[in-house]
Amino acid sequence: MSDPAPRLADTVTIDEPIAPGAPWILSVRGVPRARVGPAVATFAAGLRPSAHETDETDGTRSTPLTDEETAALLREFAAAGLLVGSERREPRSRRLQLRPPASLQLTLLDATRPALALARLLRRRPVRLLAVAAVGAVLLLGTASAIAHSAEIAAVLSEPLPLPSLLAVSVAFLLAGAVHEAGHAVSLAAFGGRPRRAGVMIFYLAPAFFCDVTDGWRLGDRRSRAAVALAGPAVHLVLAASAATALLWAPTGRPALACFVVAAALSAVTNLIPLVHLDGYLALVAVLDRPFLRKAAIGAVGDAVLRLLGGTAPRASPWLVLFGVGCRGFALLLVGWAYVRSVPVLTLTEPGAAIALVFAAALLGALVVSVVRFARAAKEARVGALRVAVASTVLAAALVGVAALPLEERIEAGYVVRNGEAFLVRTSADPRIVPGIPVRLTSNGIAVRSPRSTAVISGPAEPLLAPIAALAPLTGLDDVPAVGYPLALPDSASTPPVGGASVSLGRGTVGGAVLDLVTGDALRRLGVGR
Repeated sequence: MSDPAPRLADTVTIDEPIAPGAPWILSVRGVPRARVGPAVATFAAGLRPSAHETDETDGTRSTPLTDEETAALLREFAAAGLLVGSERREPRSRRLQLRPPASLQLTLLDATRPALALARLLRRRPVRLLAVAAVGAVLLLGTASAIAHSAEIAAVLSEPLPLPSLLAVSVAFLLAGAVHEAGHAVSLAAFGGRPRRAGVMIFYLAPAFFCDVTDGWRLGDRRSRAAVALAGPAVHLVLAASAATALLWAPTGRPALACFVVAAALSAVTNLIPLVHLDGYLALVAVLDRPFLRKAAIGAVGDAVLRLLGGTAPRASPWLVLFGVGCRGFALLLVGWAYVRSVPVLTLTEPGAAIALVFAAALLGALVVSVVRFARAAKEARVGALRVAVASTVLAAALVGVAALPLEERIEAGYVVRNGEAFLVRTSADPRIVPGIPVRLTSNGIAVRSPRSTAVISGPAEPLLAPIAALAPLTGLDDVPAVGYPLALPDSASTPPVGGASVSLGRGTVGGAVLDLVTGDALRRLGVGR
Protein backbone atom coordinates (compact mmCIF):
# COMPACT_ATOMS: atom_id res chain seq x y z
CA MET A 1 0.00 0.00 0.00
CA SER A 2 1.54 3.33 -1.07
CA ASP A 3 1.91 6.29 1.25
CA PRO A 4 -0.85 8.91 1.00
CA ALA A 5 -0.06 11.85 -1.25
CA PRO A 6 1.32 14.89 0.62
CA ARG A 7 -1.28 17.59 1.23
CA LEU A 8 -1.15 21.19 2.30
CA ALA A 9 -2.50 21.72 5.83
CA ASP A 10 -5.93 23.34 6.11
CA THR A 11 -4.43 26.22 8.11
CA VAL A 12 -2.15 27.24 5.21
CA THR A 13 -3.12 29.98 2.77
CA ILE A 14 -1.38 30.97 -0.47
CA ASP A 15 -1.33 34.77 -0.57
CA GLU A 16 -0.83 36.66 -3.82
CA PRO A 17 1.85 39.40 -4.08
CA ILE A 18 0.77 42.73 -2.60
CA ALA A 19 2.57 44.62 -5.41
CA PRO A 20 4.38 43.89 -8.69
CA GLY A 21 7.69 42.20 -7.95
CA ALA A 22 6.64 41.16 -4.44
CA PRO A 23 6.76 37.46 -3.52
CA TRP A 24 3.97 34.97 -3.01
CA ILE A 25 3.51 34.11 0.66
CA LEU A 26 2.61 30.81 2.30
CA SER A 27 0.93 31.72 5.60
CA VAL A 28 -0.22 29.67 8.57
CA ARG A 29 -3.26 31.21 10.25
CA GLY A 30 -2.40 34.52 8.62
CA VAL A 31 1.25 34.52 9.73
CA PRO A 32 3.79 34.48 6.85
CA ARG A 33 5.82 31.28 6.99
CA ALA A 34 7.57 31.21 3.60
CA ARG A 35 8.34 33.59 0.71
CA VAL A 36 8.12 31.81 -2.65
CA GLY A 37 8.03 32.48 -6.37
CA PRO A 38 5.14 31.80 -8.78
CA ALA A 39 6.34 28.27 -9.62
CA VAL A 40 6.50 27.18 -5.98
CA ALA A 41 3.14 28.85 -5.28
CA THR A 42 1.63 26.80 -8.11
CA PHE A 43 3.29 23.70 -6.69
CA ALA A 44 1.78 24.45 -3.27
CA ALA A 45 -1.65 24.96 -4.84
CA GLY A 46 -1.31 21.49 -6.35
CA LEU A 47 -1.09 20.08 -2.83
CA ARG A 48 -4.60 21.25 -1.98
CA PRO A 49 -7.16 18.49 -1.40
CA SER A 50 -9.25 19.96 -4.23
CA ALA A 51 -6.27 19.64 -6.54
CA HIS A 52 -5.96 15.95 -5.71
CA GLU A 53 -9.65 15.39 -6.31
CA THR A 54 -9.59 16.92 -9.79
CA ASP A 55 -6.25 15.44 -10.86
CA GLU A 56 -5.87 11.68 -11.29
CA THR A 57 -2.13 12.04 -10.75
CA ASP A 58 -0.26 13.32 -7.74
CA GLY A 59 -0.95 16.98 -6.98
CA THR A 60 2.78 17.64 -6.82
CA ARG A 61 2.92 17.20 -10.61
CA SER A 62 0.98 20.41 -11.27
CA THR A 63 4.27 22.18 -12.06
CA PRO A 64 7.19 21.03 -14.24
CA LEU A 65 9.53 20.01 -11.41
CA THR A 66 12.01 17.16 -11.34
CA ASP A 67 11.63 14.38 -8.79
CA GLU A 68 14.62 15.77 -6.87
CA GLU A 69 13.17 19.30 -6.79
CA THR A 70 9.79 17.94 -5.70
CA ALA A 71 11.34 15.93 -2.86
CA ALA A 72 13.39 18.92 -1.70
CA LEU A 73 10.34 21.20 -1.65
CA LEU A 74 8.29 18.66 0.26
CA ARG A 75 11.04 18.39 2.88
CA GLU A 76 11.14 22.19 3.24
CA PHE A 77 7.33 22.37 3.46
CA ALA A 78 7.32 19.71 6.16
CA ALA A 79 10.07 21.48 8.12
CA ALA A 80 8.02 24.69 7.96
CA GLY A 81 4.90 22.90 9.22
CA LEU A 82 2.96 23.43 5.98
CA LEU A 83 1.93 19.82 5.28
CA VAL A 84 -0.71 17.65 6.91
CA GLY A 85 0.98 15.78 9.76
CA SER A 86 3.80 18.32 10.12
CA GLU A 87 1.80 21.16 11.68
CA ARG A 88 3.44 22.86 14.62
CA ARG A 89 1.62 22.85 17.91
CA GLU A 90 -0.09 26.17 18.42
CA PRO A 91 0.16 27.91 21.81
CA ARG A 92 -2.82 27.33 24.08
CA SER A 93 -3.25 31.06 24.46
CA ARG A 94 -3.22 33.41 21.49
CA ARG A 95 -2.57 36.34 23.84
CA LEU A 96 0.29 34.87 25.90
CA GLN A 97 3.05 33.22 23.85
CA LEU A 98 6.57 32.00 24.53
CA ARG A 99 8.88 32.85 21.64
CA PRO A 100 12.38 31.32 21.58
CA PRO A 101 15.03 31.99 22.60
CA ALA A 102 13.97 34.13 25.58
CA SER A 103 10.79 36.10 24.96
CA LEU A 104 7.41 35.85 26.71
CA GLN A 105 4.83 37.99 24.86
CA LEU A 106 1.43 39.23 26.01
CA THR A 107 -0.71 40.61 23.16
CA LEU A 108 -2.74 43.68 24.10
CA LEU A 109 -4.06 45.00 20.77
CA ASP A 110 -4.11 44.77 16.99
CA ALA A 111 -1.82 47.52 15.66
CA THR A 112 -3.17 47.46 12.10
CA ARG A 113 -5.67 50.33 12.21
CA PRO A 114 -3.61 52.93 14.11
CA ALA A 115 -0.50 52.15 12.04
CA LEU A 116 -2.40 52.48 8.75
CA ALA A 117 -3.94 55.77 9.92
CA LEU A 118 -0.53 57.27 10.78
CA ALA A 119 0.96 55.97 7.53
CA ARG A 120 -1.81 57.67 5.53
CA LEU A 121 -1.14 60.91 7.42
CA LEU A 122 2.58 60.77 6.64
CA ARG A 123 1.89 60.19 2.95
CA ARG A 124 0.58 63.76 2.74
CA ARG A 125 3.38 65.86 1.33
CA PRO A 126 3.13 68.84 3.74
CA VAL A 127 3.06 66.53 6.77
CA ARG A 128 5.97 64.48 5.48
CA LEU A 129 8.11 67.54 4.75
CA LEU A 130 7.36 69.00 8.18
CA ALA A 131 8.25 65.70 9.88
CA VAL A 132 11.55 65.40 7.98
CA ALA A 133 12.49 68.99 8.81
CA ALA A 134 11.65 68.53 12.50
CA VAL A 135 13.61 65.29 12.78
CA GLY A 136 16.61 66.82 11.01
CA ALA A 137 16.60 69.85 13.29
CA VAL A 138 16.35 67.69 16.42
CA LEU A 139 19.22 65.46 15.31
CA LEU A 140 21.48 68.44 14.58
CA LEU A 141 20.65 70.28 17.81
CA GLY A 142 20.82 67.09 19.86
CA THR A 143 24.24 66.13 18.52
CA ALA A 144 25.62 69.61 19.20
CA SER A 145 24.13 69.64 22.70
CA ALA A 146 25.47 66.16 23.53
CA ILE A 147 28.97 67.29 22.55
CA ALA A 148 28.67 70.51 24.53
CA HIS A 149 27.35 68.71 27.63
CA SER A 150 29.51 65.58 27.33
CA ALA A 151 31.17 66.21 30.71
CA GLU A 152 27.80 66.57 32.44
CA ILE A 153 26.49 63.40 30.78
CA ALA A 154 29.61 61.44 31.77
CA ALA A 155 29.37 62.68 35.36
CA VAL A 156 25.80 61.39 35.68
CA LEU A 157 26.98 57.88 34.80
CA SER A 158 29.45 57.79 37.69
CA GLU A 159 27.06 58.93 40.44
CA PRO A 160 23.87 57.45 41.94
CA LEU A 161 20.57 58.79 40.63
CA PRO A 162 17.91 60.36 42.86
CA LEU A 163 14.85 58.15 43.12
CA PRO A 164 12.55 60.62 41.26
CA SER A 165 15.07 60.82 38.41
CA LEU A 166 15.36 57.03 38.25
CA LEU A 167 11.59 56.65 38.13
CA ALA A 168 11.31 59.33 35.44
CA VAL A 169 14.02 57.70 33.32
CA SER A 170 12.47 54.25 33.77
CA VAL A 171 9.00 55.43 32.72
CA ALA A 172 10.41 57.44 29.80
CA PHE A 173 12.50 54.47 28.65
CA LEU A 174 9.49 52.15 28.72
CA LEU A 175 7.41 54.66 26.76
CA ALA A 176 10.30 55.03 24.32
CA GLY A 177 10.02 51.29 23.73
CA ALA A 178 6.38 51.75 22.78
CA VAL A 179 7.27 54.56 20.34
CA HIS A 180 10.08 52.35 18.98
CA GLU A 181 7.58 49.61 18.14
CA ALA A 182 5.20 52.19 16.66
CA GLY A 183 8.04 53.19 14.33
CA HIS A 184 8.22 49.61 13.04
CA ALA A 185 4.45 49.42 12.62
CA VAL A 186 4.03 52.73 10.80
CA SER A 187 6.97 52.10 8.46
CA LEU A 188 5.57 48.67 7.56
CA ALA A 189 2.14 50.18 6.90
CA ALA A 190 3.75 52.91 4.76
CA PHE A 191 5.32 50.25 2.53
CA GLY A 192 2.02 48.40 2.12
CA GLY A 193 2.27 45.76 4.86
CA ARG A 194 0.00 45.21 7.84
CA PRO A 195 1.38 45.08 11.39
CA ARG A 196 -0.50 42.65 13.62
CA ARG A 197 -0.13 41.87 17.32
CA ALA A 198 1.28 44.46 19.71
CA GLY A 199 1.80 44.28 23.45
CA VAL A 200 4.31 43.81 26.25
CA MET A 201 6.92 41.11 26.79
CA ILE A 202 9.74 39.87 28.97
CA PHE A 203 12.84 39.81 26.76
CA TYR A 204 16.03 38.32 28.28
CA LEU A 205 14.65 39.03 31.80
CA ALA A 206 13.82 42.67 30.93
CA PRO A 207 10.36 44.23 30.31
CA ALA A 208 9.75 45.63 26.83
CA PHE A 209 7.10 46.28 24.18
CA PHE A 210 6.72 44.39 20.91
CA CYS A 211 4.89 44.68 17.59
CA ASP A 212 4.66 41.74 15.19
CA VAL A 213 5.82 42.97 11.77
CA THR A 214 6.22 39.51 10.24
CA ASP A 215 4.03 40.79 7.41
CA GLY A 216 7.13 42.63 6.19
CA TRP A 217 8.08 39.45 4.35
CA ARG A 218 5.33 40.29 1.88
CA LEU A 219 7.37 43.29 0.71
CA GLY A 220 9.30 42.59 -2.46
CA ASP A 221 12.06 45.17 -1.97
CA ARG A 222 14.86 44.20 0.40
CA ARG A 223 15.52 47.86 1.19
CA SER A 224 11.92 48.32 2.31
CA ARG A 225 12.17 45.35 4.66
CA ALA A 226 15.47 46.65 6.04
CA ALA A 227 13.92 50.10 6.52
CA VAL A 228 11.11 48.58 8.58
CA ALA A 229 13.68 46.88 10.83
CA LEU A 230 15.80 50.02 11.22
CA ALA A 231 12.86 52.31 11.98
CA GLY A 232 12.93 51.31 15.66
CA PRO A 233 16.59 52.21 16.34
CA ALA A 234 16.05 55.43 14.37
CA VAL A 235 13.23 56.34 16.77
CA HIS A 236 15.53 55.81 19.76
CA LEU A 237 18.20 58.03 18.19
CA VAL A 238 15.64 60.79 17.65
CA LEU A 239 14.45 60.46 21.25
CA ALA A 240 18.05 60.59 22.53
CA ALA A 241 18.64 63.71 20.44
CA SER A 242 15.42 65.25 21.79
CA ALA A 243 16.57 64.73 25.39
CA ALA A 244 20.00 66.14 24.55
CA THR A 245 18.34 69.18 22.96
CA ALA A 246 16.33 69.72 26.15
CA LEU A 247 19.63 69.99 28.06
CA LEU A 248 20.20 73.32 26.29
CA TRP A 249 17.39 74.96 28.28
CA ALA A 250 16.24 72.65 31.12
CA PRO A 251 16.69 74.35 34.53
CA THR A 252 15.79 71.20 36.51
CA GLY A 253 15.72 67.45 35.95
CA ARG A 254 19.07 67.52 34.19
CA PRO A 255 20.39 64.23 35.68
CA ALA A 256 17.31 62.42 34.36
CA LEU A 257 17.68 63.99 30.91
CA ALA A 258 21.39 63.16 30.72
CA CYS A 259 20.74 59.59 31.83
CA PHE A 260 17.98 59.18 29.24
CA VAL A 261 20.30 60.45 26.48
CA VAL A 262 22.73 57.63 27.26
CA ALA A 263 20.02 54.99 27.73
CA ALA A 264 18.24 55.80 24.46
CA ALA A 265 21.46 56.06 22.43
CA LEU A 266 22.77 52.81 23.93
CA SER A 267 19.45 51.11 23.15
CA ALA A 268 19.73 52.19 19.51
CA VAL A 269 23.27 50.84 19.24
CA THR A 270 22.40 47.57 21.02
CA ASN A 271 19.42 47.05 18.73
CA LEU A 272 21.75 47.21 15.72
CA ILE A 273 23.87 44.25 16.90
CA PRO A 274 22.89 41.39 14.56
CA LEU A 275 23.89 38.56 16.91
CA VAL A 276 20.61 38.55 18.83
CA HIS A 277 17.03 38.64 17.54
CA LEU A 278 16.81 42.43 17.50
CA ASP A 279 16.44 45.00 14.75
CA GLY A 280 20.00 44.74 13.46
CA TYR A 281 19.49 41.02 12.90
CA LEU A 282 16.17 41.61 11.10
CA ALA A 283 17.84 44.21 8.86
CA LEU A 284 20.63 41.74 8.04
CA VAL A 285 18.08 39.03 7.23
CA ALA A 286 16.26 41.48 4.96
CA VAL A 287 19.42 42.52 3.11
CA LEU A 288 20.57 38.91 2.64
CA ASP A 289 16.99 37.81 1.88
CA ARG A 290 17.49 34.76 4.09
CA PRO A 291 14.76 34.04 6.66
CA PHE A 292 15.62 32.08 9.83
CA LEU A 293 19.30 33.00 9.44
CA ARG A 294 20.02 32.81 13.16
CA LYS A 295 18.39 29.40 13.53
CA ALA A 296 20.35 28.10 10.53
CA ALA A 297 23.61 29.52 11.91
CA ILE A 298 23.15 27.97 15.35
CA GLY A 299 22.23 24.68 13.69
CA ALA A 300 25.37 24.94 11.56
CA VAL A 301 27.47 25.19 14.74
CA GLY A 302 25.96 21.97 16.05
CA ASP A 303 26.48 20.27 12.69
CA ALA A 304 30.12 21.39 12.62
CA VAL A 305 30.71 19.88 16.07
CA LEU A 306 29.00 16.64 15.02
CA ARG A 307 31.21 16.39 11.93
CA LEU A 308 34.26 17.09 14.08
CA LEU A 309 33.25 14.08 16.18
CA GLY A 310 32.96 11.91 13.08
CA GLY A 311 29.19 12.09 12.71
CA THR A 312 27.10 12.64 9.60
CA ALA A 313 25.78 16.19 9.34
CA PRO A 314 25.30 18.81 6.61
CA ARG A 315 28.25 21.07 5.83
CA ALA A 316 27.70 24.83 6.03
CA SER A 317 29.83 27.78 4.98
CA PRO A 318 32.46 28.90 7.53
CA TRP A 319 30.90 32.37 7.88
CA LEU A 320 27.56 30.81 8.84
CA VAL A 321 29.27 28.73 11.54
CA LEU A 322 31.11 31.79 12.88
CA PHE A 323 27.88 33.77 12.90
CA GLY A 324 26.21 30.97 14.86
CA VAL A 325 29.02 30.97 17.44
CA GLY A 326 28.59 34.73 17.79
CA CYS A 327 24.82 34.38 18.22
CA ARG A 328 25.19 31.79 20.98
CA GLY A 329 27.97 33.66 22.73
CA PHE A 330 26.27 37.04 22.66
CA ALA A 331 22.98 35.61 23.95
CA LEU A 332 24.83 34.05 26.91
CA LEU A 333 26.66 37.32 27.51
CA LEU A 334 23.38 39.27 27.45
CA VAL A 335 21.64 36.96 29.91
CA GLY A 336 24.69 36.86 32.18
CA TRP A 337 25.04 40.64 32.16
CA ALA A 338 21.36 41.11 33.01
CA TYR A 339 21.67 38.64 35.89
CA VAL A 340 24.89 40.08 37.32
CA ARG A 341 23.55 43.65 37.16
CA SER A 342 20.37 42.55 38.95
CA VAL A 343 22.07 40.69 41.83
CA PRO A 344 23.16 43.77 43.88
CA VAL A 345 19.57 45.06 43.92
CA LEU A 346 17.92 41.66 44.45
CA THR A 347 20.16 40.75 47.38
CA LEU A 348 19.06 43.81 49.36
CA THR A 349 16.25 41.57 50.71
CA GLU A 350 15.85 37.85 51.43
CA PRO A 351 13.00 37.38 48.89
CA GLY A 352 15.14 39.07 46.24
CA ALA A 353 18.06 36.77 47.05
CA ALA A 354 15.76 33.76 46.62
CA ILE A 355 14.64 35.11 43.23
CA ALA A 356 18.29 35.49 42.19
CA LEU A 357 18.94 31.83 43.05
CA VAL A 358 15.84 30.77 41.08
CA PHE A 359 17.19 32.63 38.04
CA ALA A 360 20.58 30.94 38.48
CA ALA A 361 18.89 27.53 38.70
CA ALA A 362 16.87 28.29 35.55
CA LEU A 363 20.06 29.14 33.66
CA LEU A 364 21.65 25.89 34.84
CA GLY A 365 18.53 23.99 33.77
CA ALA A 366 18.69 25.55 30.30
CA LEU A 367 22.31 24.41 30.04
CA VAL A 368 21.38 20.84 31.01
CA VAL A 369 18.58 20.80 28.42
CA SER A 370 21.04 21.94 25.73
CA VAL A 371 23.46 19.15 26.67
CA VAL A 372 20.68 16.52 26.51
CA ARG A 373 19.53 17.78 23.11
CA PHE A 374 23.06 17.65 21.75
CA ALA A 375 23.48 14.11 23.06
CA ARG A 376 20.36 13.08 21.14
CA ALA A 377 21.64 14.83 18.02
CA ALA A 378 24.97 12.99 18.35
CA LYS A 379 23.14 9.69 18.54
CA GLU A 380 21.08 10.51 15.44
CA ALA A 381 24.26 11.57 13.61
CA ARG A 382 25.79 8.17 14.42
CA VAL A 383 28.62 9.53 16.52
CA GLY A 384 30.31 6.64 18.30
CA ALA A 385 29.95 6.38 22.07
CA LEU A 386 33.74 6.26 22.46
CA ARG A 387 34.17 9.52 20.54
CA VAL A 388 31.50 11.18 22.67
CA ALA A 389 33.19 9.95 25.86
CA VAL A 390 36.63 11.16 24.74
CA ALA A 391 35.29 14.56 23.62
CA SER A 392 33.36 14.97 26.87
CA THR A 393 36.46 14.12 28.89
CA VAL A 394 38.59 16.60 26.96
CA LEU A 395 35.93 19.32 27.35
CA ALA A 396 35.57 18.63 31.07
CA ALA A 397 39.34 18.73 31.53
CA ALA A 398 39.52 22.04 29.66
CA LEU A 399 36.77 23.54 31.83
CA VAL A 400 38.47 22.33 35.01
CA GLY A 401 41.75 23.80 33.77
CA VAL A 402 40.16 27.19 33.08
CA ALA A 403 38.36 27.13 36.44
CA ALA A 404 41.67 26.45 38.19
CA LEU A 405 43.47 29.43 36.63
CA PRO A 406 44.67 31.92 39.26
CA LEU A 407 42.82 35.21 39.54
CA GLU A 408 42.81 38.08 42.00
CA GLU A 409 39.54 37.62 43.85
CA ARG A 410 37.55 40.77 44.50
CA ILE A 411 34.07 41.46 45.82
CA GLU A 412 32.03 44.61 45.35
CA ALA A 413 30.64 46.60 48.26
CA GLY A 414 30.07 50.19 49.34
CA TYR A 415 31.39 52.59 51.92
CA VAL A 416 30.12 55.39 54.15
CA VAL A 417 31.94 58.10 56.13
CA ARG A 418 30.14 59.45 59.23
CA ASN A 419 31.55 61.75 61.90
CA GLY A 420 35.07 61.08 60.72
CA GLU A 421 34.61 57.29 60.85
CA ALA A 422 34.58 55.21 57.67
CA PHE A 423 32.95 51.80 57.16
CA LEU A 424 32.90 49.26 54.39
CA VAL A 425 29.23 48.39 53.85
CA ARG A 426 27.66 45.13 52.68
CA THR A 427 24.21 43.58 52.88
CA SER A 428 25.59 40.58 54.80
CA ALA A 429 28.77 39.58 56.62
CA ASP A 430 31.52 37.75 54.78
CA PRO A 431 34.09 35.80 56.85
CA ARG A 432 36.70 36.36 54.14
CA ILE A 433 36.81 40.07 55.02
CA VAL A 434 39.32 40.42 57.88
CA PRO A 435 41.44 43.28 59.24
CA GLY A 436 44.36 44.22 57.03
CA ILE A 437 42.62 43.59 53.69
CA PRO A 438 43.05 46.46 51.21
CA VAL A 439 39.98 48.24 49.82
CA ARG A 440 39.63 50.47 46.77
CA LEU A 441 37.02 53.24 47.19
CA THR A 442 35.09 54.43 44.14
CA SER A 443 31.95 56.26 43.16
CA ASN A 444 28.81 54.12 42.89
CA GLY A 445 27.39 55.21 39.54
CA ILE A 446 24.69 53.62 37.44
CA ALA A 447 27.26 52.63 34.81
CA VAL A 448 30.75 53.74 35.92
CA ARG A 449 32.75 53.47 39.16
CA SER A 450 35.36 56.23 39.25
CA PRO A 451 38.33 55.71 41.63
CA ARG A 452 38.45 57.92 44.73
CA SER A 453 40.83 56.60 47.39
CA THR A 454 42.19 53.51 49.10
CA ALA A 455 41.64 52.11 52.59
CA VAL A 456 42.31 49.08 54.79
CA ILE A 457 39.90 46.98 56.87
CA SER A 458 40.67 47.86 60.49
CA GLY A 459 38.12 45.93 62.54
CA PRO A 460 35.46 43.20 62.66
CA ALA A 461 31.95 43.49 61.24
CA GLU A 462 29.22 45.31 63.14
CA PRO A 463 25.57 46.09 62.34
CA LEU A 464 24.67 49.57 61.15
CA LEU A 465 22.17 51.56 59.11
CA ALA A 466 23.66 52.50 55.75
CA PRO A 467 22.46 54.88 53.03
CA ILE A 468 21.06 53.06 50.03
CA ALA A 469 23.59 54.89 47.82
CA ALA A 470 26.36 52.74 49.34
CA LEU A 471 24.66 49.53 48.17
CA ALA A 472 22.92 50.56 44.94
CA PRO A 473 23.27 53.50 42.51
CA LEU A 474 20.27 55.25 44.03
CA THR A 475 19.52 58.09 46.47
CA GLY A 476 16.37 59.39 48.10
CA LEU A 477 15.42 56.37 50.24
CA ASP A 478 15.72 55.70 53.97
CA ASP A 479 18.80 54.02 55.37
CA VAL A 480 18.73 50.22 55.32
CA PRO A 481 20.09 47.59 57.76
CA ALA A 482 23.56 46.46 56.72
CA VAL A 483 26.89 45.18 57.99
CA GLY A 484 29.83 47.56 58.38
CA TYR A 485 33.58 46.93 58.64
CA PRO A 486 35.68 49.80 60.09
CA LEU A 487 38.07 51.32 57.55
CA ALA A 488 41.39 53.07 58.03
CA LEU A 489 41.50 55.98 55.57
CA PRO A 490 44.52 58.15 54.78
CA ASP A 491 42.32 61.26 54.92
CA SER A 492 38.64 60.72 55.66
CA ALA A 493 37.91 64.46 55.56
CA SER A 494 38.57 64.68 51.82
CA THR A 495 36.71 61.47 50.91
CA PRO A 496 33.11 61.85 49.67
CA PRO A 497 30.70 60.52 52.32
CA VAL A 498 29.15 57.68 50.28
CA GLY A 499 30.32 55.51 47.42
CA GLY A 500 31.25 52.09 46.16
CA ALA A 501 34.13 49.84 47.15
CA SER A 502 36.08 46.92 45.79
CA VAL A 503 37.64 44.52 48.30
CA SER A 504 40.73 42.51 47.41
CA LEU A 505 40.62 38.98 48.86
CA GLY A 506 43.97 37.91 47.45
CA ARG A 507 44.64 35.10 45.01
CA GLY A 508 41.71 32.94 44.01
CA THR A 509 40.62 30.98 40.96
CA VAL A 510 38.47 31.74 37.95
CA GLY A 511 35.98 29.06 38.98
CA GLY A 512 35.67 30.37 42.51
CA ALA A 513 35.17 33.93 41.27
CA VAL A 514 32.43 32.88 38.84
CA LEU A 515 30.65 30.78 41.46
CA ASP A 516 30.77 33.58 44.00
CA LEU A 517 29.57 36.11 41.42
CA VAL A 518 26.57 33.97 40.49
CA THR A 519 25.43 32.66 43.88
CA GLY A 520 27.71 33.99 46.63
CA ASP A 521 25.87 37.16 47.68
CA ALA A 522 22.44 35.51 47.42
CA LEU A 523 23.48 32.55 49.58
CA ARG A 524 25.13 34.76 52.19
CA ARG A 525 22.05 36.98 52.31
CA LEU A 526 19.98 33.87 53.09
CA GLY A 527 22.51 32.74 55.70
CA VAL A 528 23.67 29.72 53.66
CA GLY A 529 27.30 28.82 53.10
CA ARG A 530 30.29 30.87 54.08
